Amino acid sequence: MTDLRRSVLLLSIVVLAACNRDEGTTVDSAQGELDMPRRKAPPYQPGPVTGAGSITGTVSGATAPAAPTTGPCAGKAPAGAPVVVYLEDISRGLETPAGTPRRYELAVAECAVEPSVSIASAGATLNLSNALNAVHQVSFVYEGMRNPMVRMPFSDPGQVVPSETVLDVPGLVEVQSDLAPSVKARIVVVEHPYAVETANGSFTLEAVPPGTYTLVAVGLNGRTQSRVEVRPGAATSVTLQLQ
Repeated sequence: MTDLRRSVLLLSIVVLAACNRDEGTTVDSAQGELDMPRRKAPPYQPGPVTGAGSITGTVSGATAPAAPTTGPCAGKAPAGAPVVVYLEDISRGLETPAGTPRRYELAVAECAVEPSVSIASAGATLNLSNALNAVHQVSFVYEGMRNPMVRMPFSDPGQVVPSETVLDVPGLVEVQSDLAPSVKARIVVVEHPYAVETANGSFTLEAVPPGTYTLVAVGLNGRTQSRVEVRPGAATSVTLQLQ
């Protein structure tokens, strides 16, 4: 191979790699592969629903992290967290209600991340604010990824860091500060209205199109899922236990 052909080939490889690397992805240098969020369902298509059914049930097993024994958060236990229940693989159904926030606020304060478990709309902008007088870094990792998608460093109270990348893809996002294992949160990112928060363990999903779905429940320290069948005009009852 001539020097000219070798140079052209090398330049083509570099350009191709740059084009395939989007903002917010990380590369696993050991595997040489892009590490990025992956959809678990086709893009959601809103529209009319006929013969809708519902899913009702209870979820138990939610626990809060133990308080750290050392470090700046020693003795500070996070408060109890709600549970989010949602359909992971639904691809058609009702439109998301008008007025759904397109900006999502998350805060690190009192050695906790608030809200600790919550729902956010796919494509929304995330603002993470810091109230701690401590140097720390907050990482955002999508379920199934090996590496953080985004890392945000903090050093002073009052800092706010925005991100238009974190909430791009539907799925479960793990939020973790390196201050302590208990300083964490979970965000369920959805592009449909079939997701609810429950503080007492009871939940209902209304106007679900007939079909079979993966129903997921997420707490701060647990997760579980179950396949459920929704029949036209019928209510499906489910009991879930976080693992």
